[in-house]
Amino acid sequence: MLQRLWFLIWKQRLFKVVFEFPFSSNPTAFLEFLYSDHVKLDEALALELLTQADKYSVPELKKICETYLSRHISPGNYMKIANLSELVEADSLKESVVKYIAKNIKRLKKRQDFNEISDHVMREVIIKLTTK
Repeated sequence: MLQRLWFLIWKQRLFKVVFEFPFSSNPTAFLEFLYSDHVKLDEALALELLTQADKYSVPELKKICETYLSRHISPGNYMKIANLSELVEADSLKESVVKYIAKNIKRLKKRQDFNEISDHVMREVIIKLTTK
């Protein structure tokens, strides 16, 4: 009886810890990926899951999110993606966003958020532009 009670308490604590992850848009997507190796992404979820995949060391999910975001860079999200790629050390994603910025620099530099690009990313953009 005592062992069963301890197991139930332990199980409840484990369940509580698992669901205290700081998710906002889809609280089950991370866990679903862990069980099924599949996830249906949109931009917001890919950004969120990339952070979680990095935090909890899930390289397969991190790669899936990086690939998705690399294919969906736009004027509306390039800044978020650039900043996040640095934060989670997603080098392939960072390279994709640097290429995107370099290719679209004339259009992007007119945007208000252009001045918010980190120094590291801007340095890589300048290198990319000068080595063409």
